[in-house]
Amino acid sequence: MLESSMAIFKLNVPFTLYSRGQNARGKLVAFLRQAIAQRIEQGNLEESKDVLGLLLAAVDEDGNKLSEAQIINEALLLLFAGHETTASLLSWVIFELGNHPEWRSLLRQEQLAVVGNNPLNLSHLKQLPDLTNVLKEVERLYPPVYAYTRGVLKDIEYAGYRIPAGWFVTISPMLTHRLPELYTDPDRFDPDRFAPPREEDKKHTLALVGFGHGSHRCLGMEFAQMEMKIVLSTLLRHYDWTVKPDYSAIAPIRQPSKVKDTLQAYIEPLGSNLSL
Repeated sequence: MLESSMAIFKLNVPFTLYSRGQNARGKLVAFLRQAIAQRIEQGNLEESKDVLGLLLAAVDEDGNKLSEAQIINEALLLLFAGHETTASLLSWVIFELGNHPEWRSLLRQEQLAVVGNNPLNLSHLKQLPDLTNVLKEVERLYPPVYAYTRGVLKDIEYAGYRIPAGWFVTISPMLTHRLPELYTDPDRFDPDRFAPPREEDKKHTLALVGFGHGSHRCLGMEFAQMEMKIVLSTLLRHYDWTVKPDYSAIAPIRQPSKVKDTLQAYIEPLGSNLSL
């Protein structure tokens, strides 16, 4: 499914990237149709507490329900946007922090200052600027969606080229996030670039678009940020880790999809002498 969205040439020809993605989507759609039919047969949709049940029971102000196609599309969106992208970003955070012990130490000190030895709660998450900047830097270097398309509503001119209405353009955060005119030494992991007074992401409205922008910005962005902060805070407070292969052997990483599956993390509990 992700392969389908990433394909540049969307031709459903066997053995192509797009075709593999469409085949995977077809299997998921068939599974969801069967699940929907079973739920409807069981009845009592109003009592459902999971996402699929809520989608089946939802009605608008006029009493209209979602169609089967709408329910399937929403469920697929939640599967991709709510899980795969967040897991991918977390993997790269673990990678970068595993190779930057100075940042692990800094973030642990931040945890100690804000949370202390108390249980983590939601109010703490807004008081962790260093952790927030680490997440921004990983979003910049390894955006969860490497490219996406947007429809052209009216004729535009760009860099001497005319792009007519009705065309589609492909935007790649993987490229724009590493433009030297926006970010100093763009291949380097440097979360402080987002802290005052630098705030390099404010040089341009679209400087950081790993979760999209404007009306098409990911609705789950804030939830994803909260989820990642909880996971990372837990890891930082209780564990230490390293990641192989060595950073120097593979950085800078400009094709994350070809590297991610080769990474291995080695995790161990923090020593009892640490006050966390």
